Formats: sequence, C-alpha cells, structure tokens
Amino acid sequence: MASITPQTPPPAEPTASDGPAPPRLEVTRRSDIPASDASERQARLERFLATEPIDDGLGDFRLTKPAAPSPEKDTPAAPPADSGDMEARLAAIRAEKLTERQLRIAKRIAALHQIEVSSAEEAVLRLRERGIDPSHRTAVGSILSSEGTRAQAAPSPNAPAVRQAPVPSILPDRSPAPPGRPALPSREELTEEKRAAEIYRIQRDLARRRRRRMAMLAMRLALFVFLPTALVGIYYGRYASPLYATVSQFQIQSAESGSGASGLSGMLGGSGLGTNQDAVAVQSYLTSRDAMLRLDEDLGFRRAFQDPSVDAIKRLPADATNEATFSLYKDSVKIGYDPTEGVLNMEVIAPDPQLSEQFSRALISYAEQLVDALTSRMRSDQMDGARETYQDAEEKMLAAQLRVQELQERLGVLDPVAESGVVMAQTRQQLTQGNDTRNSLAAIGGELRVAEAEMLTRQEMLAAAAAQMETARIEANKQVRYLSLSIAPIPPDEATYPRAFQNTLVAFLVFSGINMTTAKHIPIGSITCGNDLPLTVIAGPCQLESLDHALMIAEVMVRACADAGASFVFKASYDKANRTSLSGRRGLGIDEGLEILAAVRDRFGCPVLTDIHDADQAVRAAQVVDVIQIPAFLCRQTDLLLTAGRTGAVVNIKKGQFLAPWDMPNVADKVASTGNGNILLTERGASFGYNTLVADMRSLPIMARTGYPVIMDATHSVQQPGGQGGSSGGQREFAPVMARAAVALGVAGVFIETHEAPDTAPSDGPNMIPLDRMPALIASLMAFDRLAKADPLPVVDPSAPSTPSGAISTQDNRATDLAILSRISSILAQVPEFDGVRASVDAGIVTLVGEVTEQQTISRLESLLARVEGVVAIEDQVTLSTDLGTRLVSVRDRFQSRLTAVIAGLPFMALGLAVGAIIVLAGGWLSRRERTLSGIAPNPFIAGFLAQTIRLTAWIVALVVALDLMGARALLGTLLGAAGIFGLSLSFAARDTIEGFVATMLLSLRQPFNPNDLIEVNGLRGRVIRLTSRGTTLLTLDGNHIRIPNQIIYKAVLTNYTRNPERRFMVDLTIDPGADLGRARDLVLRALAGMDFVLKRPEPVAWLDAQGPDHVVIRAGGWVSQDGTDFDLARGEAFRLLRHALDSKGYLVPEPVHRIRLEQPEAEARDGRTGSHR
Repeated sequence: MASITPQTPPPAEPTASDGPAPPRLEVTRRSDIPASDASERQARLERFLATEPIDDGLGDFRLTKPAAPSPEKDTPAAPPADSGDMEARLAAIRAEKLTERQLRIAKRIAALHQIEVSSAEEAVLRLRERGIDPSHRTAVGSILSSEGTRAQAAPSPNAPAVRQAPVPSILPDRSPAPPGRPALPSREELTEEKRAAEIYRIQRDLARRRRRRMAMLAMRLALFVFLPTALVGIYYGRYASPLYATVSQFQIQSAESGSGASGLSGMLGGSGLGTNQDAVAVQSYLTSRDAMLRLDEDLGFRRAFQDPSVDAIKRLPADATNEATFSLYKDSVKIGYDPTEGVLNMEVIAPDPQLSEQFSRALISYAEQLVDALTSRMRSDQMDGARETYQDAEEKMLAAQLRVQELQERLGVLDPVAESGVVMAQTRQQLTQGNDTRNSLAAIGGELRVAEAEMLTRQEMLAAAAAQMETARIEANKQVRYLSLSIAPIPPDEATYPRAFQNTLVAFLVFSGINMTTAKHIPIGSITCGNDLPLTVIAGPCQLESLDHALMIAEVMVRACADAGASFVFKASYDKANRTSLSGRRGLGIDEGLEILAAVRDRFGCPVLTDIHDADQAVRAAQVVDVIQIPAFLCRQTDLLLTAGRTGAVVNIKKGQFLAPWDMPNVADKVASTGNGNILLTERGASFGYNTLVADMRSLPIMARTGYPVIMDATHSVQQPGGQGGSSGGQREFAPVMARAAVALGVAGVFIETHEAPDTAPSDGPNMIPLDRMPALIASLMAFDRLAKADPLPVVDPSAPSTPSGAISTQDNRATDLAILSRISSILAQVPEFDGVRASVDAGIVTLVGEVTEQQTISRLESLLARVEGVVAIEDQVTLSTDLGTRLVSVRDRFQSRLTAVIAGLPFMALGLAVGAIIVLAGGWLSRRERTLSGIAPNPFIAGFLAQTIRLTAWIVALVVALDLMGARALLGTLLGAAGIFGLSLSFAARDTIEGFVATMLLSLRQPFNPNDLIEVNGLRGRVIRLTSRGTTLLTLDGNHIRIPNQIIYKAVLTNYTRNPERRFMVDLTIDPGADLGRARDLVLRALAGMDFVLKRPEPVAWLDAQGPDHVVIRAGGWVSQDGTDFDLARGEAFRLLRHALDSKGYLVPEPVHRIRLEQPEAEARDGRTGSHR
C-alpha cells in the first residue's frame, strides 16, 4: 500500500527571485506488501521510468521515482494548510509559470471533480493535494471521456505522490491482497507500462529505419553522382593528355557575290542556295572517311595519336582499325556551318600544336580542291550544251553556203537577176520554150533562191547559237566558286584541352540529370516518399480536437504502420477555412494547432502535415510541420504556391476538383521555380455535377509522368460537397475501395482521414474511416503495394499511337490466310520454345492455342508474330503449362544452359578477378607512397584525401575491368548509369556536409593557418590542433577544446597571430594630470627601449590617449617576437616595469576625486533650522 505524506522542505536562504517553496509530497509503501512482490513492482516501475521522456505538449516533464519505503513517513495525510500558508503556496504555483492552457485544463478538471476553487492556481493546488496531476494525459482524458469517474474527487491513499514538477503518470489504486495470496500487478499499471514500452519500441524502429534510409540515400548519391564525377575530374585533371586546337574560318564564295548584284540576289550575296549546297558538301567531305584516309596518308594522322605521350583513353592502339581511327577523327575534327553568314568554322585537335596547324592547312587545301572540282564540273556541264548547239549551227551554215556556191559554179551564173535583165529580150522565147532536156531559167532561179534562203536561215541560226554560247559562258563564269580564308590556322601556345573544370561540371550535370530523370524521392522528416518506394500512409483526423485525441490517433496509426512496414505521416488541420456553412466548426486555430502537431512529432518521431490557406501561415507552419498542404480550391494561387515553396518544406499540392491532371505540371512548376523540388501531387476527385465527385484513376499515372510522388486521397474522393445542406456528406464505405484501386496502380502514398467515432467528428465525418479498421486496411494496402511495385505497369506516352498503324484490307483473301499460316508455322517450327503452340488464321486474325512453360515465351511469341505481313490481330489463347514434369524439364534445361555458360566463363572470371586484384593492389601500393603524395600535395589533409581517392578509384577500375572481362557489360552499364542517381540525391540531402567538405578543401588549399597556430574566429581564440573534413579543433589558452565547422571558418573573419611572429602589445598607464606629461611619456619610451624582450625595430611608441577629471592615460606599445616570447607574459611584464618606472619618478597613480554637494531642504530653510549631515 502507498500513502502520501506531506514533507516540509528544509529551510533555505531566501532570495529575491525565489518565492516560498511549496510542500513536497513523497510516495511511501506500507510494510504489509511482500518483499518479493514489492521489489518486482519496483523494478517494473523503474523500467517504465527509464523510457523516453513523455511530452504532452504541456511542459517538459519526466517521471520521478518514488522515495524508498521509510517507516517514519508512514503517517496519515496532513490536514490542509491554513489561510496564512495558502498565499505562499499559490505564489509558488504562479512562480512555476504554467501556461494559460494548463491553468484552464486544471480548472476544468477541478470542476469535473466538484472542487470549488476561486482561481486556476487554486485549482492546481487543490488537485495536487488530492494526488491528481492536472498535466497528465489521464487527467486530461477524463475531460473528453463521457464515462469519466468521479472517484478521484476524494484523495486515494494509494495515489502516487507528485513533486514540485508535475508528473505525467499516476499509479492506479491497488487494494491489499487477501491473506496468504500474493498481490498481483494492476491491469492499469501493466497497460501503462506496455504502452510506454510500445512507444519506446516504435521510436527505436523509426530511428532505425531513418538511419537505414539516410545511409542508403548517402550511398546512392556517392555511388551514382559524386563518385563518377570524381573519377571524371581525376581523369581530366590528372591523367588526360594536353591537346592543342587550331581554329580556322573560311567560306565558299561565288563570282557573282561581289559583282554589284542588286535586289534579292544582292541581299543574299554569298549565302545563296548554290553556295549553301557547296558549303554543306565541303563540310560533309571534311568529316568523311575519305578525308581521314587522305590526311593519314599525307601527314600521318593515325601515327600522331599512337604516340606514347597520349593518355590511354585517347591513344590509338598499334593495330588500330580504320573504324577506330575514324571515330577519333570525328572527335578531333569539328566543323560547324553557319547558314546565316555562310561561314565554316573548323577546329582541329592534335597532341602537338604544330601538327594541329598542319592538319588544318591540309584540310583547307582538300576543301579548295573539292571546290575547284565542283566549279570545273559545273562550268563544263553548262558550256557543253551551248558549244554543241553552236557547232551544229555552224556546220549547217557551211553546208548552205557550199550549196549556193556549187549552184553558181554549175550554172555559170554569178548574179542571175542582173544577167537575165540584159538578155531577157533575146532569149525569153528560147528559154521559156526550150526542149525537155534543158533546164529553164525559171527553174534555175528558183533553185538558187531556195539555196540562198536556206543559207540566210543558217546564218541566223548560227548567230543565235553564238549568242547562246556567250550567255552560257557568262552564266558559267557567274557560277565559279572559290574558297576564301577568313581566319588562318595558327598553332596555339597553350593546350586547349582537357578543360578539366568544364568537363567535370558537364559530367556532374549529366549524372545528376540521369538521377533526376528517375522517379523523384522526396525526404519527409525521417522517411522518404517515391512512386517506386514502399507505400506512405498519410492519415489522421480531419480536424484537431485536443492534444490527447491527436496523441491517441497518432499512437494507433504509428503502431499499425510499423507492424505493416509502411511509412507514416500524421495529418490534421488546425483551421478548416472552407466550411460549407457558418455553423461548421473551423478548429483550434494556428497557435494551439501547431503546438499539438509539434507534440505529436516529438512524441512519436513521425513527420506531420497540415494545410494552409494564405501566405502568412506558410512560414509559421513550416517551422513546425514537415509537409505544407495546399488545399484543392487554392491549387492555382501563385502567391501561395511560391511562398510555400520558398519555405523549403515539402509541399503537397491537392489537384483541384476543376483541374485536369495534365495541368498539374504547370502547378508543380510554380513551386519548383523557387528551387524547392520537394513536391507531392494528390488526387482527390473531380466534380461531376452537383454534390458529386468522381475519381478518374487515369489521373494517377498521368501525374506520375512528372516524376513527383503521387498521393491518392481516398476519403475526400468519396465526399459529397454540401450533400447534407449545411455540411458535406460522403460514402465512407467506398474509401477503402478507392485506396486499394490507387495502390494497385503503384502510387507513392494514400491520404486517409480517420476518427474513433466518425459520426461525432466535428468535420468530414461521413467520409472518414473508423480508427479500429485502419490496421487491417493498412496491412491489406501494403500487400497490394508489394504486388503492384514488384511488376509496375508501363505508362504509355499519350503522343504514341494507341492503335496499330496501317490499314486493314477490305478483301477477305483465303490465299493470304494460307500464306500467313504457312509463314507462322515455319516460325513456330524453328523455335523449340514454341513446340506446344498451334496457330490458325481466319480473315487475317491469328488464333494461338497451346501451352508454354514461361510467361516471357508468350510475350515473345506475340511480338514476333505481329511482325508477319498481313496479320490483322492476334487472339492469344496460350496458357502456362501446369504439368509438373514439363515445368521441371524447363527448369532443368535452363539450369544446364546457365551452368554451361558459367563453366565456359570461368577462365574469364578468373582473369577478371586476377586483373581486378592486381589493380586493387597497385592502387593500394600507390596510395601508401606518402613521399610521392606529399610531393604532389604538401598539405597533409589533401594528401590523405588523394590517397583515399586513389584507393577508391582502384576499386572502381578493378570492378569495371573485371565485369568487362567477365562479359557482364549490362551490369556494368547499370552500375555506371545508376551512379548519377546517387549524386544529386546526396547533393540535396547532405548539403551542409558537402558545404563543410568543400570549405575544408578550400582551407587546405589556401592554408590560412598551420597546426599550432594561434588564431581567432568570431571571438574564439585558440591554437589549431586538428583539421578534419567537418571542422577545425582549437585548444584555447584556458585548455578547452573548441570545434568550429569549417564552413563558418571559411566565411568568418579570421585572425592569425602566429603567421607574423612580430606582434605589438599595448598597455594603458594613468598618471596625475598635473604632472609633466612630456617627461612622463619620454620616461615610458626609455623604459620600453630598455626591456630585453621588446624589439628595437619596429620602435616602441607612446602617446597621450585620454584625460579624465583626475587622471591622464598614456598608451604605450612595443613589439615582441612570438618565436621566443609569450605575448601575454610580455605584456604583463611590460606593464609592471613601466608602472615601476613611473612610480619611481613620482608619477603615481592619482587617487579618485569625488565632489560632494550638500543642499539644505526648503522646509528646514524656512524654519531656520539646519539638518545634520553625515
């Protein structure tokens, strides 16, 4: 049995700030309890007290152990204190500075127990007198319970005592055990102990999972981003050979471009269509294999990159093929064409600057020859046609002339017109009436005229041909192309490549981009949420009601999620600003609500979520909660989204009932524009008429294309807005269905509101799930989640065609079906895996029946037969074989084939392991060469970091080489590709650590201090004893160790007192103002000059610094060498000697002078009396 004995505290020295101490209550145990039972209960109580501190949000309390049993204290309870002591005890309670909420709760508990009090402080006092702790959750819970007992109104003799600090636990009443029967522990006590142990177990489990997730995150970032980036940086900074780039610029011009052309052709100038085509032709030729082979034959391009001075990655092997050489040639010769300016820019890279210039000039000469060849062919093509036309016209003209001449000679008539006029009269008769054997003059004249006309025609045709040939010549001259060199190639003085910083930065961005293209993983407090990670459950009441209520729901949900293996986020709202009517309860408000959410987070270690409704609430909420939720009806408010993003907290955006899922990327981009990529997207249904919502499951995979985790709000999706007139209705029976459907699609999490009595909840009760059903629901959701994420469904891009391409013939051709069947039968016969499959074809539709041993065989069969020409559709009726013998044979065959492959690859495995071991041993040997590393990096920290990098690089190279020799290139590609995923995640998750590491590197490179240097940083002074990757350790002059983060040292103003061994000390000396100040100053200078530890150069100084009413200050300073003199001791000794020198010459320290003015009071002056003053 336990009894309560008031104890009067021992007398203490009263102070101005302490009030009278209240009485102290101690718990004692009666001696009638068996010793074994008492010790067992005492041990059980100590185990309970050893758990984590219980914080109810009402103060920082912890259970105190009851005092050991003492016979002297086994006395009845003391009577209440008298009225004189009451004020002192009330003052002591006021000194505890309890919050207004604590006092309000105490007053309500007193009213519940029918205790009449006049103030809240008296309520606390009366409750403590009765053994009731008003701050404990049991007492607070009595306010909410409808079946609260009033038994605590009278003090229980077995109630536990409370000390001056409130105790958040009360041991229940225990009756004495019957004689001869051992007392059993109380059920209530065991419940409290089990509850505390369960909370402790949950906290440990959450901490363990948090550490595991953080370790996996750090490992992922290190392997997939920072490690590949470091390897790239090491290669470009240390091993990459210097390469020299020669830059030249030229253009292809035509003759007409500079001939004063006007109009459009003049505006185009040298950038006409023909010139563009020539430039493209030149660019294609210079980057072709032909140009590479010609350059190799003329100047030895292949030989230049086979030189041993070239690093192993760039160096060509001795037996390099043309393909390998051409691949390097394309990387070494870069030609770009600017169509707007018509300019070709060429950069040629070589291991030697002179070679780079020679290669450039050779390629330019090749380009000139190509342009000349193109121009010559173009001119010859244009002139050949005109020349042939002219030659033909000329030949015909000559033929006509010869005919005319032949007629004239044959007939003897040179001019038939003139000659016929002379002899016309005499011979007309004869000529016109000649015999049949003689040609008439008319016939001869006609024949001659025809010949002359033909000759004239041929002359005109010849003139036209000549003009055409001249035009062709002019046009051909216009088409002449020539290469104009704008920038001549000049050998560079310095190496152009490798650009270590730029290439390392590009590698980092590439690896980071690879990481970002994967599903985003959002850290939320101690958990991580992602579409490809285990399910996250966001659950809690719709509206906060009280601290105990929130803790009760959180405890049930934390236990249920821990048992099911789900991540948990507690959600609750402190203000429901979107009530259906004014009669709806809005909540506790932001102040009290955030206090409760903080208590839940601190008690169980789980992240918390709440919603905000304006930008002013964002900053306050982000200081407490882990996730800020944007309500659906505010999801497009830009200012609210930007403010929430700038807080840095995780932002959960609920899709508005009016918004399409493909519009959510625009909403997410607003938050992401602030640099905050921690975004969740939540689907909560779409409006479908009045008071009705529908859940379109297509929106989940559509929003998942953004990469952000997608959450399904299962309870609000079944809500009926305004369905009950003054409040919203709902169909809670469909909420688990919505949750299961969403989890089956592979969402990142579900959002569920729950309550122990939904019908009495202040808001959203019709769509909330009862709390007692949540553990079973979460367990089933986790089963769905494991199944869905083991084989995720592919999401088809909407831009891809959703139906097979191509048209279906309108003719039903039996011959085509027979041809398709014949082709498919031959395919099935050639593949052993398809032996059990038979096919039939009807109207282009292929029907497959049979059995196979693997699911992959069915997919392969469908994809293969779909490529057969003429197949309209495939009706797949192939099933997996259920015959045990067939399945075992398939397993045996696969095992044998894999075993054969493994045995065949054993030599390569052995070779890969041997080579990998050699590389690791070589890296370890090189990392232990301290002298070599010290020569490269004199700083010990940099040398150690370089040694670690060499060892790590050796392991990575060994792994890559071994996997490549073993033929595991797919695994190698996976590892290298996944390296980028790890880097970016680490860059966000360990930002402070990375900042400290970078600061350490910069401090090590700049070396503002050395070990044992005396430095001062932000007012902290000490000697440097250690520099680590996280911080610098100082040993103060008092012997204390101070560790300062390196990022603070790098940003702060740092003073190094050791870097310059000469340091000046200053001392202040006071003398009488009436003394000879000049002589006193000279005396101080002579005394300083006579001190052995004061340097002669720089010279000591002394000057009059200040004057007071009774003294003058002489400030003196001298320089000491800290190599052999302690600065503080030297300053103290100098002050002693200077003071002695002044005192010996009579320049003593003046005594303080105080002026006292006494005034006579006016009353005494009127009475003629004088007061005595002391």
